[in-house]
Amino acid sequence: VYQKGIIFGLSNIKGIGYEIAKKIIATRLETKFDDYVSAIVNLSSNINKKTIEILIKVGAFDIFNVDRLFLLNNLDEIIENGSFKNDNADFLFGLNLKEEDLKMDELTKSNYEYQYLGFCFSNNAWAQHFESNSQKFNLQDFDLKTITNDKNYLIYINSIRKANTKFGNPM
Repeated sequence: VYQKGIIFGLSNIKGIGYEIAKKIIATRLETKFDDYVSAIVNLSSNINKKTIEILIKVGAFDIFNVDRLFLLNNLDEIIENGSFKNDNADFLFGLNLKEEDLKMDELTKSNYEYQYLGFCFSNNAWAQHFESNSQKFNLQDFDLKTITNDKNYLIYINSIRKANTKFGNPM
């Protein structure tokens, strides 16, 4: 937890390795992402469409207050025509604005996040759990420069796999 958010490394996202993460960071340092269109267009010059889809599915563009399903449905149009936009309103006129496509449901968001991150960050249950346990566990933001081994962390274990050693002992 850092400044009321969660820091999660790009290379920890399934399908995005170290080299792709370096390209994303380099693009972000070279250009300013004023809106989701400029972010996607600039990224598409350095990384492929599948990687951008993964970023959308895990919520990397949520900061622009546009729904993930809308971005997924209009990704081709944004990549092809986004660099020619003069005015955001004119550009939006050509995009797929069907009523049923405006919102991605929470279950789908959670499934994508779990698939690519191994965690569900946007699910409201996490926020409620954090709020209800913040006093009990003394959870608070921390400075990344002062991380020590003597801190407690709240984690979620999804499953436990039982196996046997080569000698037949359970582990």
